[in-house]
Amino acid sequence: STLLTGTSALTQPSPTGRGLLPSPVGRRAGDEGNVIIAGIVQGEQVDLYATGQITPTDYEWVQGDTTVVRFPGAEGTMTLSMIDVYADNAQALLFGGTAGTIATIVGETENGIEAINQTLDRIDAPLDGLSITAEGNVGSFWLGNTWITHETVQNYQTQLAQWSSAFTESADLLLYSCFTALGETGEALMASLANATGLDVAASVNVTGSASQGGDWVLESSTGNIETQTPFMDETLADWEGALATLTVDSALDNTTTDGVVTLREAIIAANTDGMTDAGEMGSGADEIRFSGVTQVNLTSALSDITEELTITGGDTNVTIAGNNTTFRIFNVTGGVATTFDNLTITGGKVTGDGGGISSDGAVTVSNSTISGNSSSNHGGGIYSNGAVTVTNSTLSGNSATGRAGGIYSRGAVTLSNSTLSGNSSNSGGGGISNRGNVTLSNSTVSSNSAGGGGGGISSNGDVTLTNSTVSNNLASNIGGIFGFGDVTLTNSTVSGNSSNGTAGGINSSGAVTVTNSTVSGNSANTVGGGIVGVGAVTLTNSTISGNSSGNRGGGIFSFDAVNATNSTIAFNSAAGNGGGIHASDPSSLNNTIVANNTTGATEPDLFGTFTVNSSLILDPSGATISGSNNIIGQDPLLQALANNGGSTQTHALQTGSPALDSGNNALVTTTTDQRGEVRISNGTVDIGAYEFVVVESSAVAVTTLNVASRSDFETQIEGLTAACPTIPEVEIASELSSEPLAALERDGRIEQDGQCLPVAGD
Repeated sequence: STLLTGTSALTQPSPTGRGLLPSPVGRRAGDEGNVIIAGIVQGEQVDLYATGQITPTDYEWVQGDTTVVRFPGAEGTMTLSMIDVYADNAQALLFGGTAGTIATIVGETENGIEAINQTLDRIDAPLDGLSITAEGNVGSFWLGNTWITHETVQNYQTQLAQWSSAFTESADLLLYSCFTALGETGEALMASLANATGLDVAASVNVTGSASQGGDWVLESSTGNIETQTPFMDETLADWEGALATLTVDSALDNTTTDGVVTLREAIIAANTDGMTDAGEMGSGADEIRFSGVTQVNLTSALSDITEELTITGGDTNVTIAGNNTTFRIFNVTGGVATTFDNLTITGGKVTGDGGGISSDGAVTVSNSTISGNSSSNHGGGIYSNGAVTVTNSTLSGNSATGRAGGIYSRGAVTLSNSTLSGNSSNSGGGGISNRGNVTLSNSTVSSNSAGGGGGGISSNGDVTLTNSTVSNNLASNIGGIFGFGDVTLTNSTVSGNSSNGTAGGINSSGAVTVTNSTVSGNSANTVGGGIVGVGAVTLTNSTISGNSSGNRGGGIFSFDAVNATNSTIAFNSAAGNGGGIHASDPSSLNNTIVANNTTGATEPDLFGTFTVNSSLILDPSGATISGSNNIIGQDPLLQALANNGGSTQTHALQTGSPALDSGNNALVTTTTDQRGEVRISNGTVDIGAYEFVVVESSAVAVTTLNVASRSDFETQIEGLTAACPTIPEVEIASELSSEPLAALERDGRIEQDGQCLPVAGD
């Protein structure tokens, strides 16, 4: 069989140690020709070939622009299947092709016609057909960022004419999208494509997609004899849920005038009613609204409520929907339906009630969008939802609420990925987020929000989980950063610079607090718990609690339960009352941990409570009850300032000569790396604290003596030595001349020694 042009077969990789191969239901690796992918396959371009079906156990395993080739069966035909990225569950269609298909997905920023031509250029034999699976409507469909209509086909005559040489004489073009062949505009589109390409064209006059959406996969209209079969397996279509319908907004006006163009207002009405716009497009079940040639819509009044499941997307162009701060919210969703807002800027909503930008009875998904400058007289300045809220690659900023949640208010879970909430405000709790479910942050930032109640950044009735995230510089009358009624868990995260006029500058949890590879620093509270207040136990692993302050007890940590720390650093915190570093009510434990340089207005600068301490460094345990062994008491750990020493969070590095170096107990170590991700035991014995000083072994360097008569001679010889290895950063070379002092030489380079380039910096 012939590979795609420019592609070479790769040696099969060895197993990655991920364990036994899972067997998806209905997909058996033992079936002849089938391939199961259970590990990462990554590349800029990924071409997968098999005689049977290729099935990733998780679609995320395959990373890159992917083409799936299934070799032909007994009939020997080969067709190209182009799938638009906005088709529901496009990955299932990509991997669910029949034998004899070459399938690929067209991205949202790609020109659809050019994407087809580029794929055809990689195939070195004539094909028997082409299928396009995409969102569409009467007389139109989208492929990538390209809106295809009878009119726009005229712009691609040259490109479309090239298709004839890539296909056999009997080849067909199958258009899988809703209503595309319906009416005069549908017939005109089919005729123009047939004339431009020389292919017989088939398309649908009704809903294309799942029977659950009132659809089917029959193409009822054609321009000739259609011989090409559907590119998807029966089981693929049986499992696929969705419909391939989209409504296209091509007017920036805000009206419902019968003028042959479609406004956002008209598109929402059609989506709600499964009705027809005055441009002939029809709503159908769970619709999608896209924009063509429109970058901003200035609303003059409230839009119709959204009453059906709907996606509104700017496609590859961000589209602004502006309310101009009048007297209405931007989007109101009723009936508990799910909505998705993608690549939009939602701004200037102002409402008496909940949700200045978006108010919804159902789940809300926001991606690649900005929600800013909205306000509400009650809860949720940016978003109000009775369901879950999921935000990805987006920003919510400058929203305000008179009640709770300047940014997001949700009665369900809130999930943020690669997103930012900043500068939002509320008169009550939750300046950034207030919700009744769990809050999960991944690679996200909640910063500079403010609340008149509890939780300047986040206020949650459930658990709060941060991974690779930051909560910083938030302000509240009580609990500056995170207020969680459930457990609070930090991993590779930072809580810093938050302030509270009451308790808990950084974190307050009614459950347990678990901090791993994270830093809580520079937070302040007027009463207890500058950094952390825990009603449940506080557990630290490889973490730093630094520079927090309280006007009463527990500058770093105040716990009504125990504090248990392993390989952590609690330093430079302060409290006006007991426990500048830690104030613990229940018996606690410290292993391989530094507690030092904390201050208090009372008599317990580092610790208050009863502690079992092993292989740790406590500078001043005055007032605490301590038991345990192998501890360093009363010695300064010689910590450097809090800084970025590698990794995703700041740490206190150990100075040369620190008593914490190589002074811990390896048996107490619970992780293989330190807070920064560096190897945990570097020099045979673990260091005390969150930071491990990593010893870098260097090979012996021979000393070469240069016999020189003058400065110029010295420069010449140095330049000769460094010429073989130019460009490297610095190691010092000292030089002396008995006969002539040298002026400063500024020479950075490399000297090669035993085949290795050695760094050089000369003075």
